[in-house]
Amino acid sequence: MSESEIEGPQERPSFDWLLWLKWVLASTIGWVAGVLLPASVAFGLGAMVGIAQWVVLRPLFRQAGWWILASAMGWAVGEALVTVVLPIDNTFLQGAMLGGTLGIAQWLVLRRWVHRGGWWVAVSIGGRAAGPILGAPLVGAVAGATTGLTLELFQRYARLEES
Repeated sequence: MSESEIEGPQERPSFDWLLWLKWVLASTIGWVAGVLLPASVAFGLGAMVGIAQWVVLRPLFRQAGWWILASAMGWAVGEALVTVVLPIDNTFLQGAMLGGTLGIAQWLVLRRWVHRGGWWVAVSIGGRAAGPILGAPLVGAVAGATTGLTLELFQRYARLEES
């Protein structure tokens, strides 16, 4: 009989609400700080969100600093695409497009740490698209709440060799 059979079934770890709350707060604070930057800083909002989220990621994953650059670049590309492709003022589509470019850029970093990291892109699109519908001040919190759920699951099942 193996040792695991003697101990009985392994319980799944419970949801890490503290991690989720930290992520939501970081996303919200980063959003507010980024909105306060001059509009001429195209990647500024993404950088501010990336810096705030990096504080949460740093103890979880090696080389988390790449998150800041990925967030800034993903936001800048998204802003450029929104300006060129969506000249109309449709906050849902603009949020979805920004969520897509931001999610893809962050996924390029995240995929080294977790299995099935591609879900991050879909969740980012949904969170960024839903945020503006609830009001501009809530964009960071809504996006943070949705991606925070995903981060918690990813963190639980991170690739052991990279964590």
